[in-house]
Amino acid sequence: MTARFTRALDMLSETGLYRPWLYVLLSTVVFLASFRIDARPAFLARHIALSGLLYVAPLPLIAPSVEFRYTIWLFEAMVVAVALMVVALRESRA
Repeated sequence: MTARFTRALDMLSETGLYRPWLYVLLSTVVFLASFRIDARPAFLARHIALSGLLYVAPLPLIAPSVEFRYTIWLFEAMVVAVALMVVALRESRA
């Protein structure tokens, strides 16, 4: 079972899920979209997304090939920011 799980993770590592640029793009979209919604969750999403972006900003200067483990806060910040944006969208519609 461990071997199958390891193979599955190896296959996933070849997809875009392990590429930091995807999360930079999503965080940037959340950051920009949060300005259009006037709600507290959007404000929080903006700052969390910015936190993730600023965390990885110096990486191109420090490490020419960025590994996923160096961008883990970007991933976590993007997930939280997206969740907050969903809440903000629901609040703005109500």
